[in-house]
Amino acid sequence: MELCVDDDDDDDGDGDGNGDDGLLANRVDDSVDGVSDISFDYGKESFESGSDDDSSYVSIGTLLCNWYVTHSVSLNCFSDLLDILRPHFIELPKDPRTLLKAATPKCDLSVQNVSKGSYYHFGIQNGVSMLLDKCSCTRDFSYVSVQLNIDGVPLFKSTNGQFWPVLGKLELPVRSEPFVVGLFYGESKPSNLDFLTDVIAECKLLQRDGIEYGEQVLDFNIHSVICDAPARAFVKNIKGHASYSACERCTVSGVWEGKMTFCDIDAPKRTDVAFDELQDPDHHHDKSPVSELGIGMVSQFVLDYMHLICLGVVRRLIWLWLSGPIHVHTRLGTKCVNEISEMLIRLRVYIPSEFARKPRALVYWQRWKATEFRQFLLYTGPVVLYGKVSDAVYNNFMLLSVGMFLLLNKDFCTPEFVDYAEKLLRLFVQHFSDLYGSSMVVYNVHNVIHLADDVRKYGPLDSVSAFCFENFLRKITRLVRKPSKPLEQVVRRLLEQRQYSREAGLEHSVAGPYEEHQSGCVPTYVWSCRQYKCLRVNNLLLSIKSGDNCIVLGDDICLLRNILVQNSETLFVYEQFDTKRDFFEYPLKSSSINIYFVSNLNRELRVCSITCFRMKNVLLPFGDGYVVVPLLHC
Repeated sequence: MELCVDDDDDDDGDGDGNGDDGLLANRVDDSVDGVSDISFDYGKESFESGSDDDSSYVSIGTLLCNWYVTHSVSLNCFSDLLDILRPHFIELPKDPRTLLKAATPKCDLSVQNVSKGSYYHFGIQNGVSMLLDKCSCTRDFSYVSVQLNIDGVPLFKSTNGQFWPVLGKLELPVRSEPFVVGLFYGESKPSNLDFLTDVIAECKLLQRDGIEYGEQVLDFNIHSVICDAPARAFVKNIKGHASYSACERCTVSGVWEGKMTFCDIDAPKRTDVAFDELQDPDHHHDKSPVSELGIGMVSQFVLDYMHLICLGVVRRLIWLWLSGPIHVHTRLGTKCVNEISEMLIRLRVYIPSEFARKPRALVYWQRWKATEFRQFLLYTGPVVLYGKVSDAVYNNFMLLSVGMFLLLNKDFCTPEFVDYAEKLLRLFVQHFSDLYGSSMVVYNVHNVIHLADDVRKYGPLDSVSAFCFENFLRKITRLVRKPSKPLEQVVRRLLEQRQYSREAGLEHSVAGPYEEHQSGCVPTYVWSCRQYKCLRVNNLLLSIKSGDNCIVLGDDICLLRNILVQNSETLFVYEQFDTKRDFFEYPLKSSSINIYFVSNLNRELRVCSITCFRMKNVLLPFGDGYVVVPLLHC
């Protein structure tokens, strides 16, 4: 049996991976049963030494357990490490399972048989309390708001085994990484929604009584539910995306043209009230138990742009250009495809560290991840397609690119810009139909017109996307180390992580220079300072290296040449571009959204304080200059 695990750095968790029966068979049995079969027990004190008065002392056993769960190493690896350390720490046991059992609290690992599979409920209260305990939020707060995600992830390549996790993500008072609320495992997707019974019951209880945290009782509400289209249809108990009444936001009636199409962009919108009353029988299967939570079954089930746009519309566009129907007349020639691919590859050295993947050639487009499609849509696509495709194709692509840029940029989430972005996206769908044919306006393409509604309610689309959840799913699958009892294995690993992990999974803002050096550019009038190559500003990496050195200081677009610290003040040494102009003028002037074509780099070294820093840019070579695009994802 092969484990379906992706070993590369993936931002969306959609990768493929390979396992090995032999490797699995040779691993130490680390299932829950294996741990419980240990016939002897050590007290936690057995692994501690040093002064009892040192309250800050952390035992070597606790440190090792933390290392084990943080890096998800195998028990064989842990055992080999203990063999090395035991001569120096005689209190350490020979078997790592003894160490884990001695320091891990007793817990009930029984699972429920439900929906033709097995389910374990971790709980929302436990997850939220764990995150609040470790957050650094100093302001008072009286309520918590949580996002929910439900999706399936295949586990094995040789069988149909799959997880259906219910994930949560703290949105207020601080934003966190996902945590597991419940976990379902079965040989197929759940046969019904009974596996959500515990989740629904706990949510109703928390909505009524609040979350107990310390001496406080915090109000609880569900911020939003984020799923892909098949999972939304399953959870909402409605018709799938290929049905005539599939659209979740309007009452458009599909037309069958070899595939279900939705060309009408002016159909009446659905409402939460109409959904609860099942007013459209062609849209519903039956009442969903999730509706018992009193949330908006239309407005709070967001249209996730990761699946809808990146893996849906952008992927379809590239397919149309490379392999689409001949009668559409938008196919690109081999020479053009090769030129675009060569340009993408040349851009690799200019891609910032915040991107999990570098550009790949179009020949690999079927293997691209969601992050790569996003990168192509917002950053590299407008550059590499310029002059390579027809004006009609390029302008249609730019309608989508600019519209999505506005909806993803927190600086442009004002009512005026959101309304404008909606107009661009509606125009994109109309032009798409004219250019590629009405038979190509499928579910994903149609739903582009509804994305602005989510921005009006929740802010930038990245705040309600599935990227973080998909990445977390990949981490869950990596916790499975052998085919036997995968659910119990993951439950055990997650409980160990909650016990030992030092990281709360919160979005920390880290600032500070590092990688000190002595060979940088320093103006003659600056002296008695320390030089650094890198600087962390919130979640951004600023560096003197290519890809991470294009920044905006005041109104100037600059290249960072050195980072100085003088008298506790951080200074930037930089060179600025003297010329900047619009890169494109359709559908608007690019300068109005801070996208420029820049040239004539002034080699004069200048110095300014870090307080002048405004944003980090993606700098891409183009002609005799560069295209500069604000970095949206960090």
